[in-house]
Amino acid sequence: MPLLTTNHQSNIQAKMEELERRNQLLEAEIERLRVYKDYAYTDALTEIPNRRFYYERLLQEIARARRSGTPLTLALVDLDLFKDINDEVGPSRRRSGSEILLSVRSRES
Repeated sequence: MPLLTTNHQSNIQAKMEELERRNQLLEAEIERLRVYKDYAYTDALTEIPNRRFYYERLLQEIARARRSGTPLTLALVDLDLFKDINDEVGPSRRRSGSEILLSVRSRES
């Protein structure tokens, strides 16, 4: 006598297919949320991490330093008069400001 009847096997197969379908939906939702997170943490034009990204990262690093008991060093870079540069070139040429940011970023690495 078989342990599972054909009916039970069909039910198990149907449940597995349903679980697979739900898993695919969840994976698609995870990817969608990952895209939104990328939008939230990066500048759309330059793809450079933004203030929100660095704030979240700072909180993580502070927590890590506290847990490990190690010191934390923070270095900030301020581009003097950057707003003035953007204002001077105007909204039609905002790309110039983005190009400056990309140039500074390439020198950081």
